[in-house]
Formats: sequence, structure tokens, C-alpha cells
Amino acid sequence: MPPEANKDVAMNKLHDYILSIENDSPDALKIVNGDFNHASLDKLLPTYEQVVTCKTRAENVLDLMYCNIKGCYKSVQKTSSR
Repeated sequence: MPPEANKDVAMNKLHDYILSIENDSPDALKIVNGDFNHASLDKLLPTYEQVVTCKTRAENVLDLMYCNIKGCYKSVQKTSSR
């Protein structure tokens, strides 16, 4: 989602698309990931878990990955080998 995007419009489109997938394949594994900038999917996907929990750039968690199966993934921050 580009920083200048209308967050509400983008979130509504994403919600409609995910709802369609949920209805078509209710038991399938679903993963939603990306750089959502100024948006969070926590309210949009209350039954999904945000699985990237470590810093991805400096002190920030920029990349989000939501999954409909709790505890299926563990993020680990890469350590420098220098």
C-alpha cells in the first residue's frame, strides 16, 4: 500500500477480497503479507495472527505477515555475521 493511498478504500478492497477467499476455501491456509505502511490488518483480520514479531528495518517491524493458523510460524531476526 503506497503511503499516499486512501487507507480506508484499500482496506475495504482487501477485506472484500479476503472474505471472498474465506468463503471459497474456509479450511485452507491463508497468508496475507506485505508492506502496508500506515495500515494495520489487526482489526480487518481479527482471527489471523501477525507472525512477524521481530524488527525488519532498524527499530521497526515494517513487513507484516498474517496467517489464519495461530502459532504456525516464528519470525527470527537475522544477526549480523560481522
